[in-house]
This record gives sequence, structure tokens and C-alpha cells, in this order.
Amino acid sequence: MIGPVMALDVGERRIGVAISDALGILATPVVTLKRRSLARDLAAIMQLARERGVTRIIVGHPVHMDGSVSAQARVSERFAQRLAEALGPDGPPVELWDERLSTQIAEERLRAVGSSGRAGLDATAAAVILEEWLEARRGPALLPEPPEPDEE
Repeated sequence: MIGPVMALDVGERRIGVAISDALGILATPVVTLKRRSLARDLAAIMQLARERGVTRIIVGHPVHMDGSVSAQARVSERFAQRLAEALGPDGPPVELWDERLSTQIAEERLRAVGSSGRAGLDATAAAVILEEWLEARRGPALLPEPPEPDEE
């Protein structure tokens, strides 16, 4: 049991938020926060983290497809650093996670269920980031063993 983990998809105008269940199995889009000011954004995230008992915060790191750091990745790095400072040493750790293609995957998911426009996109992208992070933590050791073949 790892406890609930929060993921953030940090954009210029909005921050998508997703949170996992306590077992680290499911990632659920929670809310899209409209950006106001850094202080207000951090306060809103910290309040959500406290309310949900979050044990770690993952911040999407939008690097280019070749792995080089984009301008938005630098924005995410600074945001993650400020969030970690605001949470302090007793707060949940903050970690960057490669989010390449998360928005495109989120758009495909929303299209598949008949949703269009920006509604829910940022929170769904945060859920994609969190799913990928959780999956990487599970690793192959937690995959079920294939069934033994029946001998006849």
C-alpha cells in the first residue's frame, strides 16, 4: 500500500489534477484548476493533498519526443520546485515524470466516450500521467503469472 498519489498536468492556464486510490491501482481525474497566481495555485493543491491524504505528488514533465527539455518542461520544473518548498520537509515528496503524449492519449479517451472540448482534458491528462507512473512502479514482478498448461 503506497497511499494516495496525486498527479498534476501543469499548463499556462489550467492545472489538471488526478489522484490514485490508496493501493496505487486506479488513477482518477479529480479537478481542473484555473490558474490564478502561484500562491493561490499552490494553496489549492496543498489543500487537496491534505484532504485526500496524498503521500506523493507527481508533476508532469513535458519533454520533447527526443528527450530534450522543452520550455514548458522548465515551467513544470520550477512549479514542482516551488510546490516542494511550499510543502516543506514534512510534506509529500514531489517528483517530475515524463509526460510525453499524455494530452494526446487523454484527447483520444475523451473522444472515445463522446466528449469534446477542453472540459476534463487537463484532469484526464493528469490521470494518464499518474497511470504511467503507477504502472512503472508496479513493474513486471506484480503482473499475474500465466496459468500452467493443462496436462492430459
